[in-house]
This record gives sequence, structure tokens and C-alpha cells, in this order.
Amino acid sequence: MLNRFRKNLTDDIFLLGIETNYASPGFTDFMGLAAIIEQLKEILMHYIPNKKQEEECRILEQKRIELQIKNLKNMGFSSL
Repeated sequence: MLNRFRKNLTDDIFLLGIETNYASPGFTDFMGLAAIIEQLKEILMHYIPNKKQEEECRILEQKRIELQIKNLKNMGFSSL
């Protein structure tokens, strides 16, 4: 009886094969290496100043010192 059921089942089943493709539209590199390099670049750019930034820092420091001296003179301190 089981063999007759299997024969009837296979005669009545219509299989349709459909081809599918999957492709990622993006780019993936090995272990996210590009992202790691980008993060290192950002860290270095933030913490290691270039010559222009160093000059700007020196100018701002000088202006801060000048303002401190001016404030001390206004408070009554004299320069010796």
C-alpha cells in the first residue's frame, strides 16, 4: 500500500525549479580592514597636530597670557 501511495504521490507532484541569484551591491573587504584604517587615521589626525594647528595653539596661548596679565593689572598688581 505504501509503494502505491508513493507512486501516486510522485505522479501528481509537479516540481518547478527557479534559478535565484544573490549579489551584494556593496563592497566588502577582508575583515573590515578599510574601516580600521579609517578609524586609525581619524585618531591620528585628532591627536597629532600639524604645523598649522601648533601655530594656532601658540597664538591662542599668547593671547590667553596677555589677557591674564591685563586682568592682574586691572586688579592692582604691578609688573616688576
